[in-house]
Amino acid sequence: MKHFLKWKLLGFMVFLLAAAISFSIHVDAAVPKKVQVVTKDTIVSSDYSFIAQFNKKKTEVTTFGLKAKSLRSSTDSGYYYYSFTPLYNDSLKGKFGVKYTNIGTYLGKEVDLKITVLDWDYYLNNDTGKISFNQSDIACMTQGYNYVDLKWEFYEHGTNKLMQVQGFMTFNDIDSMQYMEISKETNDVIDSILVDSSSLDWLTFTSKNGNLRISEDKGLLSENDDLFAMFTMLINKTDTLHFKFEGNWRRLVPVRIECMIPPRVLESFSDFWPKSRPERKCYRHQKRLKLMVRKTRA
Repeated sequence: MKHFLKWKLLGFMVFLLAAAISFSIHVDAAVPKKVQVVTKDTIVSSDYSFIAQFNKKKTEVTTFGLKAKSLRSSTDSGYYYYSFTPLYNDSLKGKFGVKYTNIGTYLGKEVDLKITVLDWDYYLNNDTGKISFNQSDIACMTQGYNYVDLKWEFYEHGTNKLMQVQGFMTFNDIDSMQYMEISKETNDVIDSILVDSSSLDWLTFTSKNGNLRISEDKGLLSENDDLFAMFTMLINKTDTLHFKFEGNWRRLVPVRIECMIPPRVLESFSDFWPKSRPERKCYRHQKRLKLMVRKTRA
């Protein structure tokens, strides 16, 4: 069975309301303190001014280190991806990836993003596995890999000069026993992780040896704009981020017909993230059979 692991970085224009962050929240004691539930009282500092996002008019995507094929996805709205097939060739680790130019502005300077594939664990017994990067979004999809380890580096546009930025990033579509593991070094520069209250029923936050793992552990599927399956990181000044994306395919139940429907989203949260759709759908894993499910309300 083939499994797909995908993530997408969302950049939203946020109203930055004040020069300090204040929260009025109640979070389970088991959740790391930096995980904060957004409420009507949440204020985000204007210091977090950098927003990494794909600019359709300016961003260009190029590959480096390994020949990639330009392929159209059959499972992700027909987007085109640059696909790498390193398979079991460990000598390629840390030597290839993609560059996204003009993905934001910080202190008046344009910023480029370089993503390097550091490590991976390939589980298929054929050569169909791929590590793919979207050509029209800052997004990645993998096929045939238990995990893919990535390094993100920010540069002054058109140069080889690393550039520190301070801002926020939103990752979405954490589902189907997917994990995002944040390295200790990156975790140390993340000031807060902002979530909707419904995320505490969907996402699991685990700290170990300074690393932070954010996962969906029930094998359920979300849609791209489901607030419960996304989170926003407020990142202090840094030029490098280190993430590992993985899927627990050994535990994943191939067919699951029940969905967890989280409580409705607070209206005040719509100013921070787009409103989620009022109806939820779930899918049989890999079969994409649409099943309407019952609604629950807070």
